[in-house]
Amino acid sequence: MDIDTLLKHQLSERYRAFVICGAGLTGKTRCVKRLEEQYHGKYIDVMQTIYEDYDLRSHINAVRPEQIFSLITVGNRDEKLVIADHLDIVFSLWTETQQREFLRKLDMKSNGSCILAVLHNYKILENDGIFRNNSHGEKRIVNIAEIL
Repeated sequence: MDIDTLLKHQLSERYRAFVICGAGLTGKTRCVKRLEEQYHGKYIDVMQTIYEDYDLRSHINAVRPEQIFSLITVGNRDEKLVIADHLDIVFSLWTETQQREFLRKLDMKSNGSCILAVLHNYKILENDGIFRNNSHGEKRIVNIAEIL
């Protein structure tokens, strides 16, 4: 799969968000950092952001999906591409219902920036119907192994 083509398509879609997933140490961050530079995007290291915010850090087990969704969307409307990396710090703590809630919000995001979420492999990402394909028929949940 050509990630540049997928990203160009996603930038013109109504529902712009997509996910790159994969096992640890497979090059996800390296790949998205290249995209950030190429498309002049904004890179958000969710783990670092939580670490720097005392309230979030001290209550990490209580961080809700809508808080993380707001963190990566609010104030980033003028960015063409926003990359949310290292989401696993909270995603892995959530129940399946909370994970679905976050992914549903991400799937339906239709205004402003294209959000690229970076996650490890989770069973929930393998379920059909979590994210619809884009108008070009491309999957919006892509394993890093399909890109490299």
